[in-house]
Amino acid sequence: MTKAKRAAAAALVGAFVVGRPAGCDAQALDLGTTSPLTITSAQWQHDATLQFEPEKATAVRLAATGKESLFPSQDVDAVKSGIEALFGVTGLSFVGECNPDCTGEITGAGSGHGGQFMFDKRINYVAIHAGDRELVFYYKQAPVTAGFFVIGMPQDYKNVRLFSGGRPLSP
Repeated sequence: MTKAKRAAAAALVGAFVVGRPAGCDAQALDLGTTSPLTITSAQWQHDATLQFEPEKATAVRLAATGKESLFPSQDVDAVKSGIEALFGVTGLSFVGECNPDCTGEITGAGSGHGGQFMFDKRINYVAIHAGDRELVFYYKQAPVTAGFFVIGMPQDYKNVRLFSGGRPLSP
């Protein structure tokens, strides 16, 4: 590994330790858009290959959680506010959650390092909490009557929150 890559990895690790992920102004790391995504131990607990469907997201971001972050708690309103800040939108609508049992307009199940979740409403944002991270998937073109599937997370998931809508903060 080159000196520059070591320095970048150290900065990323240090940023997560204090609750502010490096790599983007919105306190998050952009992981990519297409399944599978590679996550390194510098980004999260250990190296992993994350697979998800629908396979092409508009954005996938990883953010730290905790008191000084965009996600200070796992309350639904706090997660909603964190997503809105992370993507610069407002007006998200909560659709449902799996915590671990699914409620609202969501069915499905998850355990360990993944899960499968079904819904009958347009979903634009899927937020998965695991360990001290929030993994957020954004789909500009929201799938209708579809599902979301993810495996290969570096840590067991704790809950999944799904939201629809959202308008840019500035026109």
